[in-house]
Amino acid sequence: LFRSYSISRTCSGDSGGAFTAPKVTIVSLNTGGNLLASSQVNARNISKLNVPGAEEGSIHVINGLTSATFGSIAVGAVIQAGGIGGVRTAGDSLGNISASTNAPKSTSLAIGGNLGGANSFAGPVSISVSGNINAGTQLIDTGTLTSLKVNGAVSGDILVNGQIATITAGSMSDAVITAGLGI
Repeated sequence: LFRSYSISRTCSGDSGGAFTAPKVTIVSLNTGGNLLASSQVNARNISKLNVPGAEEGSIHVINGLTSATFGSIAVGAVIQAGGIGGVRTAGDSLGNISASTNAPKSTSLAIGGNLGGANSFAGPVSISVSGNINAGTQLIDTGTLTSLKVNGAVSGDILVNGQIATITAGSMSDAVITAGLGI
């Protein structure tokens, strides 16, 4: 028999170690600082995640991550969920973000700095980047890229199996952009 519980957790400073709740919906998870590289968060669902500092660890959500806000996402950090509603950063996002199914109707990324890392999505995604898409960045979407707005330069790989609706960029240099059904 499966029972679902909802919990909230708030930490006043940096968080490290494991927080495992595979049969639980986390209504709210807040840190006062960084989610350290030693951190592992595992849950069935997370409604709201707030890390005002850097996300340096691993976040694995079986079903859906509704909303996540970070100061930044560090190189080597992993955010993996069945579906992602929205991710927002004040600074750079240089880690790896992936949504393996189309649980929410669409995914929204709002990056306050530069975008790097390997990012993959399985449904409609809209992305706004205040800085650049760095060289070596992979952005893969097996669905539709509904919008990509980059204030700076696009230098990474953007690979879309479906359609690309709109791309706006300050400039493009050494970028690879492909779509399966057309741009």
